[in-house]
Amino acid sequence: MRLGFVLSRDFLIKPYIVRQELSSSREFLKDFSLTFSSGHASLETLVIRVSWNATNKIQMASLEKKKLEEQDFSQLKKDKVHNDIENVALKEDLDMAKISHEEHVLQLELQASESKVVIKSVKDEMIKAKRRYSEEYKYFGIKIKGLAEAADDYHVLLTENRKLYNEVQDLKGNIRVYFQIRPFLSGQSQKHTTVEFIGENGELIISNPLKQGNRNQYEKLTKKHNRTFTNFLTNSQLPITNSHLLTNSQ
Repeated sequence: MRLGFVLSRDFLIKPYIVRQELSSSREFLKDFSLTFSSGHASLETLVIRVSWNATNKIQMASLEKKKLEEQDFSQLKKDKVHNDIENVALKEDLDMAKISHEEHVLQLELQASESKVVIKSVKDEMIKAKRRYSEEYKYFGIKIKGLAEAADDYHVLLTENRKLYNEVQDLKGNIRVYFQIRPFLSGQSQKHTTVEFIGENGELIISNPLKQGNRNQYEKLTKKHNRTFTNFLTNSQLPITNSHLLTNSQ
């Protein structure tokens, strides 16, 4: 590229030299015309002068060309040094980029290897979890089946209990409770009795000599029954429908 630049400079210099030579020739012809017309210069002097002018112009053109070539060479040398510096910097950048790329590739390969290990571990865990969940589902299925059977049995038992409860409720109004107070043993006085009063309408008052209430009086318990009997009543005198429920404590 610099060679093309030098040729272009050379190409531009030549027309300039030609124009300068033409201008000098015109001036020389003008001087020659004046000299020839005045008759002061000889032909030999004219030839010497023309030769000297031409030689001088050629030397000047050569010096100018050499100067331009030296300038171009100096510029080329500077450009070469600059390009060499840029090439060295670019090479260093390229080497750094290559090293960075290789390190990045190694890092990616390491990450890929670690990812494979992690994926394999996760896959194994998923297989174990699937197997464990399958076993748990099977176990829960058995448990649920047992619970379902127990629920069915519970519903059957609940139905039976409800039926029994309804029967008890139906019989509740017909249930009667009979109890008998122990009579005196032989040799005991009537003063030791806890029965203070037996009414005709089912009233029964019982006192407890072992417990005293206010004003040193025995605690008394008053009960209201459907029917009461005297101390001298025997089992044979009870209603026939209820006699089998009682036993004589005598």
